[in-house]
Amino acid sequence: MVGLVDPATERAEAVLAQKKISFAASAYADTVIYPSVQAVAKALSSSPPDLILLGCPPAFRGTTDPSKGFNTEIILTDAFPTSALFVEKPVSTGSVEEAKKVADLLESRKDNLVSVGYMLRYSAAVQKMKQIIQENNLTVMMTSARYVMGGSE
Repeated sequence: MVGLVDPATERAEAVLAQKKISFAASAYADTVIYPSVQAVAKALSSSPPDLILLGCPPAFRGTTDPSKGFNTEIILTDAFPTSALFVEKPVSTGSVEEAKKVADLLESRKDNLVSVGYMLRYSAAVQKMKQIIQENNLTVMMTSARYVMGGSE
């Protein structure tokens, strides 16, 4: 991981410190914390990333309106016009019209490969659940999932 964006730098540092002593330490060894998407765009302008994972809650992105700073997809695709972009679903929690505007914008960026999906799709826990379902020939009737962020307190 090249960079992590979090305006709450102390919280990000605490989480990153835990990652650096976990089984995934090598993936986070050189990670830099940036206070904003704009700071990432400036810092990485000469060496754009191949892939950007956009995993912040959709209430803080998914709009074309720059007034609140939640036009993250626009900022990233403007700054990194050739980087692939994986957007955590849902694309937006705004209006249907605004979600369509963001989708249209992403579709118009012909040099950006864009994918929208479930970020935890490939986690070990989800893979194990899929295995159990398949091995036992189960039919999924409903899925209710949420993730709870743990604090460092």
